Amino acid sequence: MNTKDIPTTYEFPLYEGRRPNADATGVAILRAAGAPIIGKTAITEFAVPNFGPWSTNPRNPRNPKHTPGGASCGSTAAVADLHVPISLGCQNSGSLIRPASFTDLFALKQTNNALSTDGVRICFTTLDTVGFLARSIDDLQLLADVCKIPSWTIPQTSSRKISRCISTGARCGIRRDWSQQMLCRKPSHF
Repeated sequence: MNTKDIPTTYEFPLYEGRRPNADATGVAILRAAGAPIIGKTAITEFAVPNFGPWSTNPRNPRNPKHTPGGASCGSTAAVADLHVPISLGCQNSGSLIRPASFTDLFALKQTNNALSTDGVRICFTTLDTVGFLARSIDDLQLLADVCKIPSWTIPQTSSRKISRCISTGARCGIRRDWSQQMLCRKPSHF
């Protein structure tokens, strides 16, 4: 994602030192809302999982011998390792939700174009989506509210159930229709 005051290199030597003249839409919205832009994180080269000579491939802070899960791995690792409370990421085939599941975080992958991808290096126009990573559902809700993501709210009853479920160490998922049914399971290990 472009940031006007921090180089955006896509983890590729050809773009080393590249400084965009404007922020990506998601960055601009957060900056305008008063959020400090702490920094940029490493991604896999062009956000495609690989182990090429140029890729820094961040480590999973829960287990440094493992990957944090894919393209938004730097954003994920920064939140999971308590460097920042929230981060932006992009998803085209699991690049938000997979790293979140690998690091015990929450991710929001909203409907395509719910938040503009202007200023984001796109791999697939029909798949790429800007999303959020956080350590709590409340933080995801705050980001969705600030970015004016349409119709993304957790019903109060579900929010309370999720909090109870999480406090027991279970992993939760909510069906798309926001019904009262939730799927919960205890994590096996990290």
